[in-house]
Amino acid sequence: MKRILSGKSFVGLGLGLALVGCGQEMDTDTAREAGNGTAAQPLTELVTNGGFEASPLGFSNWVSLFAGNTQLTGWTILGSGIDVMASSYRSANAGKASIDLNAYDAGGVSQTLSTVPGTGYTVRFAQSGCVGTYVKVSAGSISYNFRVNYVGWVSNSFVFNATDSTTVLKFESLSTGVSCGPQLDSVSVTGP
Repeated sequence: MKRILSGKSFVGLGLGLALVGCGQEMDTDTAREAGNGTAAQPLTELVTNGGFEASPLGFSNWVSLFAGNTQLTGWTILGSGIDVMASSYRSANAGKASIDLNAYDAGGVSQTLSTVPGTGYTVRFAQSGCVGTYVKVSAGSISYNFRVNYVGWVSNSFVFNATDSTTVLKFESLSTGVSCGPQLDSVSVTGP
């Protein structure tokens, strides 16, 4: 794709669509210096336990965690809770675990990231789950709603500029009254 879109920026919308526009090509693993294309610095991963592998699953197929529970390393549980699911129960995008953002009703997770004000960061995640459910993804004051359109994993991403030395990354189900919600895996936030 880089050769086809050389000299253009490519932005995924999470809807199977993409925008191509003017701008410098970005490598997903390193930040590039303007003009000469040499690597300025490797990108740093800010998220802890983005694959939800460090979880209390043990030998269970799934376990429900509720607000206040601290067993999901790096994450704060929100709302009505979440289900941590083994890939033997519901397939993960990668690894052996993923989460459903509805334990018995709409729940979510958040994580506070160390950021540098004025610096751009890229949020990436994979979503699946029950068709017709929605997840709201927020990074600081920026938020987007994503709908699960079909069964299967879809990769999404967006960019935000930090406004403070910490930024809260939040994933919240917008689907109430159901126990099967949006499923989340492979969460990543990278920046310089």
